Amino acid sequence: MERDIVARVAADFVPADRGEAIELLELLVSEVGSQPRVLRCVVFLSCGDLAMLVYYADRARSDWRDVIYWAEYDEQNRHVRNFNRPFGNVTGPPQKTGGPDSLLEMWSSLVPTAGP
Repeated sequence: MERDIVARVAADFVPADRGEAIELLELLVSEVGSQPRVLRCVVFLSCGDLAMLVYYADRARSDWRDVIYWAEYDEQNRHVRNFNRPFGNVTGPPQKTGGPDSLLEMWSSLVPTAGP
């Protein structure tokens, strides 16, 4: 795995979650042959949250193009980041776009609320 990805996991995740995060990324590589670009997108979108890393890794297994789109494009469909490049060298500010901010937000968006 690329050094910048390992370094980003070390920076973003709490020490107790780092080993599991790396294992999950290595599993993703072995299962679908994910390229560093996809791994960077998954790590970026997860924002240091292990549950979100699992979520985005699952999305990458389904269709890796989704995680690239969510990580690299803004709400106006402008290409603002390029995760073909190592972390620290992507274009644009490192801000999360697309996808839910938490599992609760994701669940809330899927489950209709009871109305009056």
